Amino acid sequence: MSDSIGFLPRDAYKFEKSCPFRLSVKQEYFIIMEKQPKPVACSSVSQSKGNLVESSDRISILLDRIALHILSFLMMEDIARLSVVSKRWRALCISIPSLTFDGMKYEHNRRKHDCFMDFLDRFIFRRSEIKMPQFCVRWISDKWYLEGYRVLTWLHYAVRSNVEVLDLELNIRSAGILQMPLDVFRCESLRFLTVDLHGRVLQLPPSNGFTKLQSLTLKRVRVLDKLFVEHVLSFCESLNKLCLDNVTGISNINIRSSSLKYLEIRSYDYNDLFHIDVSVELLDELIVGWKFTPSGDRSLKIAAPHLKYLTWDGFGPDHYVLGNLECLRSFALSLEELSSSSYLVECFKSVKRIEDLVIHVQCLKALLKAGMLPILWECLHSLRINFSSSDGMDDDLVPAIALLLHGFSNLQDLHITCWNDPKCEAYFREKARPLPEKASGFNTTYWVSKRLTSIRRLKRVKMELMKGLLYGKNSSELLKYIFKHARRLEQIDVVCPSSWKSYILAKITECGVASTVRVCVVCK
Repeated sequence: MSDSIGFLPRDAYKFEKSCPFRLSVKQEYFIIMEKQPKPVACSSVSQSKGNLVESSDRISILLDRIALHILSFLMMEDIARLSVVSKRWRALCISIPSLTFDGMKYEHNRRKHDCFMDFLDRFIFRRSEIKMPQFCVRWISDKWYLEGYRVLTWLHYAVRSNVEVLDLELNIRSAGILQMPLDVFRCESLRFLTVDLHGRVLQLPPSNGFTKLQSLTLKRVRVLDKLFVEHVLSFCESLNKLCLDNVTGISNINIRSSSLKYLEIRSYDYNDLFHIDVSVELLDELIVGWKFTPSGDRSLKIAAPHLKYLTWDGFGPDHYVLGNLECLRSFALSLEELSSSSYLVECFKSVKRIEDLVIHVQCLKALLKAGMLPILWECLHSLRINFSSSDGMDDDLVPAIALLLHGFSNLQDLHITCWNDPKCEAYFREKARPLPEKASGFNTTYWVSKRLTSIRRLKRVKMELMKGLLYGKNSSELLKYIFKHARRLEQIDVVCPSSWKSYILAKITECGVASTVRVCVVCK
């Protein structure tokens, strides 16, 4: 078979026979239409006997840039097949600007794993110096000592091709440390970098690098340098986005930057992080997700005077300082475990001009206990109340929700959700938090007596009656009250088990919800 049929035809057909992949229906249609002979009059639409007749070959008339965009959504296995259809498709497949090498699917098939890697080596070689702005590698290896240099060769090629977005997910089972290649570290074109090592150690070269990097995301990475974050920030002068997701090996995270605008710190699975200190003048959005064993002295300090969006979930540390939050517009506080409720008082006193609020029921109970409710929020128009999978709307929580709603004068969106976080389910199973026994003490009459003007102004409501919210009648009585008194409603979404669907629909009919309201009942 000659090379004119397609790029690397022998290798492509060999790969196809050894790995029996299937194209989607649409992709098969494209290939079939390409193989058919072209009609004499090849036009997208022609006039015949008063009827519009479409051409039998519509893909051949696509511009190259459109065809390349379509090809960027295909997997490499599909690209291998498509490349042998014609000379044009061979050239297009070689020229795809954004590539994804995904070898995770061959974890349990060594033969296909080796065959796929051989194909990728030859594919990279044939691309020569074609520019590649985006490159993603997802690879799993039991023999990194044999395969590592080949993966690193792909990265070297990406650097030579002026890569701008680099996404690495490497599950290296046989190696303890991954040395970041020096040419990747010093790549001038690199702007966005994501590294996921499944818990393995990442080590950077001793020299400076990442000088042009704008976004850095580290997931499931372990470091040996206690000052790793500080060192990275010292030479990443253009960095405006930093995500640290389960970065272990450091006990203190100190963030100092003159360019950073987005910061995300998540630590769920390990307990070696004790102190987080963020002091960034231009920071616009901050996300802190922190779960730990309640032991040791932990602290959180934030100094970000221009902060607009703050998300803080997990467990409350022993000490915290939030600083000036006058610019804050969106606040999500979903702390499920609180060491003390007293520090929430100062926290909520400084966020009275927010427009969106997300709050966990445990924080809500703490505010009620501290005598903070109701809090007057004139600018707030969106409220979300989060329940954990083991929480329910018990009799102690209903007064807190009623007082919270009293503080809103312009509320338009209300979302009550059962927040199911699988990362902390094991923690709650160990504590064996019981479901509420008293969860039926407040009927619709109670809610009517509160005269909640905020409910009357609601436009959109979403309520998830799942897990703990199914126990007792308090949640269904609140929903019934909303159905009957929220006369400005435009949309109602109710998520419930299939056994509740008939009940929900009956209550909607009984309460006389306006016919102009969009009602959606989703069963799970």
